[in-house]
Amino acid sequence: MKNKPDIGRRIVNDGHVIANHTWNHRYHYHNPQAAAFEIDRTSELIYQTTGAKTNLFRPPGGMLNNGLVAYAKEKNYTIVMWSADSNDYKRPSVGTLVTSVVKQSTPGGIILLHDGGGNRSNTVESLAPMIKKLKGQGYTFATIPELLEADDRKHKLAESQKNKSLRSKT
Repeated sequence: MKNKPDIGRRIVNDGHVIANHTWNHRYHYHNPQAAAFEIDRTSELIYQTTGAKTNLFRPPGGMLNNGLVAYAKEKNYTIVMWSADSNDYKRPSVGTLVTSVVKQSTPGGIILLHDGGGNRSNTVESLAPMIKKLKGQGYTFATIPELLEADDRKHKLAESQKNKSLRSKT
């Protein structure tokens, strides 16, 4: 975002969701002050650059116990993880990426792909065949907020049905 603000603005202007992923992407332990710096500074940059505020946080490397997630939860961020890891950071072939992601995909799942950190040409090239195969299997695509909203509706419906069942038994 700092080095390529136009891309950040384009992401938001094109209607995509943006999330916080820290300032430095480090995996080591962060004390509360360091975690605040990583998350707050990033959120401020996102807002100053795009005008978007986010309450979504994906911890680097999926590290849940290094101080970042604790701070993010304290600040009411929703922690977003993934269920299908493309391992595209290892730069596998397009065919390997497509096969791996399609094999790991599940209803309501989240696919982890990277747009930075080096050459991502295979990741980009894998998207069209990956999407085609997943759509062919009946999958549709949603943003994280849409996925969270659907999950929330499902939980509310289940709770409502549970309460209705309890009332009818009394």
